[in-house]
Amino acid sequence: MRTLVASPTGSAKAYCFEQWALATNGYDRLVAVCEQDYKATAESLHVPVVMYKKPDDRKGIYGPMFTAAWTAILARAWDYTHILSLETDVIPPFEWDILEIMEDEYKPDFTAHGVPWRDCDRYAGRDTLCYEMGCTIFSVETLRRAIALCPSDRGLYCVTSDAKHFRKHCIDVVELAHVSESAT
Repeated sequence: MRTLVASPTGSAKAYCFEQWALATNGYDRLVAVCEQDYKATAESLHVPVVMYKKPDDRKGIYGPMFTAAWTAILARAWDYTHILSLETDVIPPFEWDILEIMEDEYKPDFTAHGVPWRDCDRYAGRDTLCYEMGCTIFSVETLRRAIALCPSDRGLYCVTSDAKHFRKHCIDVVELAHVSESAT
């Protein structure tokens, strides 16, 4: 298994990017950004960057923008068999090798590690773990199929949870931090 650690990111997640870059140092990694200024920030931390075009003027990393970012990542993943989606606000503990854990636990199509909801008003009161794409491993071919199935107005994360098309295995092995801007 040859795995790329990747994530869409941007200036909205600048508060945690340096911590993520440190936590993923030593892995093959790639981030997708649509802001030229933020590309320089990522590259200054020695994180390879692929640029993508924003589908519209909305802010944040949302449905179609998320899919556009993953399409750009997929286009650069030609030398890998798998991808670990580790979002830049999800920080693994330094004493654990999150890539090794996820590769060992991998089962097709998606293996998602539980991530706590961020500490912010939007997620207030949620006491369960989130199993979207915050820390999820999948094959490059599975990502290709998921992007092909993704409606243009929805996010890739909706398709990856669709039991009609994909199997998702949910695990909870280590305690991951889901950093919010208010916590930094």
